[in-house]
Amino acid sequence: MWKLIFVLLAIIGIAEVGRWLWLWLLKSKKKGKIYFVFSFHGHEKEAEVALRGAVHRLRMYGGTEEKKVLCLDRGMDEETKRVCKLTARDTQMVEICSEEELANLLKRSFANT
Repeated sequence: MWKLIFVLLAIIGIAEVGRWLWLWLLKSKKKGKIYFVFSFHGHEKEAEVALRGAVHRLRMYGGTEEKKVLCLDRGMDEETKRVCKLTARDTQMVEICSEEELANLLKRSFANT
């Protein structure tokens, strides 16, 4: 039983080392911007999980690029807004915006690319 657990953990470890190596090989010196956009409408009970998961994925990329998780408010209820605001305050990478603000941000960010 313990040998099976050890073998499974070894396989997972080897796969993780391979993933780190692959990400290092694909690393570019070009700086860019990375935005994850989540659109919420009404009550979204998994908003915090989605936002924190996206923040975690962006942090895994490393680098010095501008990285943001954009929370698009398309009519969120008060509880979902509160959760998004708390997550934005805690992580510093989450930004809550309206459809118009998102359009303006994307125009400013990518107009000259």
